[in-house]
Amino acid sequence: MTPTRPDVNKFVQIALSAGVLLSFLILLWGSALFLASPASGGMPRSIPAILRGVAQLDPAATISLGLLVLLITPVARVIAAMIGFALEGDRKYALISLGVLAILVLAAAAGR
Repeated sequence: MTPTRPDVNKFVQIALSAGVLLSFLILLWGSALFLASPASGGMPRSIPAILRGVAQLDPAATISLGLLVLLITPVARVIAAMIGFALEGDRKYALISLGVLAILVLAAAAGR
């Protein structure tokens, strides 16, 4: 019996599904908080401010966290593909995925 090789598509599917589901649940929770108490101190503008707001059950911060998770999901997909290709032994596509990840990180840093 030969050992099964990891399937890159399965890694990518799990990363995308988990990211979208987690984002949806956080956005749903934030919306429920907003309906219960719509008064908010405004939208947080940094990750520490988002985390502080979420700890204080601030609806705007919770919704911001859900959107942040949704924005990070494609990056997680690239990381999952890179890991999957590396586990398959496909160096070419693992390096291409690493290059795409580097471009995403550089673009995010330049946008700051």
